[in-house]
Amino acid sequence: MAFEREIREERLARVRAAKPVRDEPWPGATSWSYGESEKWESGPWDGEPDKVLWRDEATGLHCIARRGGIGAWCGYVAVEPGHPAHGLSSDQVHERLPDLSVHGGLTFAEGCHDTGEQDAICHPADDDKPVWWLGFDCAHSEDFVMCFVFERMIKDCSVARCLRPVGMSIDEAKRQAETTYRTIEYIKAECASLARQLKAAS
Repeated sequence: MAFEREIREERLARVRAAKPVRDEPWPGATSWSYGESEKWESGPWDGEPDKVLWRDEATGLHCIARRGGIGAWCGYVAVEPGHPAHGLSSDQVHERLPDLSVHGGLTFAEGCHDTGEQDAICHPADDDKPVWWLGFDCAHSEDFVMCFVFERMIKDCSVARCLRPVGMSIDEAKRQAETTYRTIEYIKAECASLARQLKAAS
């Protein structure tokens, strides 16, 4: 147990070492920017961070918003041991809590997840509870995903180079695909909704 805690603290220290490079997007939140959106043409993502960590004000649950490798936001909410969703897969959570509703459904269910500071899904080191993160993403058919639209590829994206014909404006591409870009404010609201539902189920 002490060894696991030491590893968790080491991972969290790496996450916390990533220097926040902009003001709090809202009170109590810490954000990091890694320059992801600078690779894209101008749009509603201008000025958004790439990762935000906060506690939901209404429930006290840890939340994370993180921009995935293809440019779409992902949202995560942590539950503590003893919660009926703790330790379950996303499918099992939906079976146990069939009324749970979040954008696109749950697509992530794991403990603290460290794939480097930018992608780490973990809570602050001062809270050593072994939480279980439940997450969703905004890369579904109704979502505007930069990697699928822009000619310039973004880091680590292996999908087809471009679905937008050369010369087509972003607005035209969005209308053609009938998709919507999900902003950081949308992710915050979805995390708050998920947190309320999870708190009610505990």
